[in-house]
Amino acid sequence: MHSSVRLYDSVGRYGSEAFLMVLPGCNLEDTRARAEQIRLLINDHDLKMSEGSIPITISAGVTMASGIAEYQEVLQRADAALYRAKAAGRNRVEVATTSAETRTYSR
Repeated sequence: MHSSVRLYDSVGRYGSEAFLMVLPGCNLEDTRARAEQIRLLINDHDLKMSEGSIPITISAGVTMASGIAEYQEVLQRADAALYRAKAAGRNRVEVATTSAETRTYSR
């Protein structure tokens, strides 16, 4: 993930299995495209085990902070979109706008 972001973007662990990316200056479509790019990169690599290969996938929730947004509200929207992606079958990017509209981008 670090190799897929700009120098001034932030990536970090946010919970046991979750990561948070902050992409300053990106609009919602650019952010969605970056998440989809990362999803595809990760999807291309299997985890090699002695028992065989295990596919690696990610589900992503994407939103955007506009104006003066409370960080907790932004995180809640992203988290809700993430859970929608998981509920819809995983290995996809789900977008939540500030108007609660959602769009799904999948494999």
